[in-house]
Amino acid sequence: MIAGRIFRAEGLLTKRRNLAYIAALTLLLVTVSGIAVHETDPTRFPNPWRGLWFAIVTVTTVGYGDTFPTSVVGRLVASFLMVVGIGFLGLATASIAGHFVNQDADDKHRESTDKQEEILAELRRVHDRLDRLEARH
Repeated sequence: MIAGRIFRAEGLLTKRRNLAYIAALTLLLVTVSGIAVHETDPTRFPNPWRGLWFAIVTVTTVGYGDTFPTSVVGRLVASFLMVVGIGFLGLATASIAGHFVNQDADDKHRESTDKQEEILAELRRVHDRLDRLEARH
């Protein structure tokens, strides 16, 4: 039952038109995680901005290593951010790439259709000419 819900949610999130939702969820997750890391490990993250910096560096997989949580709860928040945040960022990246791929495919389809119409028009002209030649004889 849980797996079914996960797959339905994944199907909704991977559609191109949902990019804004994915981006908003990623931004929300990064912000909440940054604040949560600050709250759970205030000695390492003395202000929310430091926590936000950690969350951004983590979710983008840069991983400078300049700050990291040392409390158990802070590490749990960081682990959740790593798994879910990186997944969301990957979905957003895939959605953007999919948009470009689909746009390219649409352009190629349009070009192919135009070419087919040109060939069909030329075949009609040839057919009409053959009909006129045949009518002479």
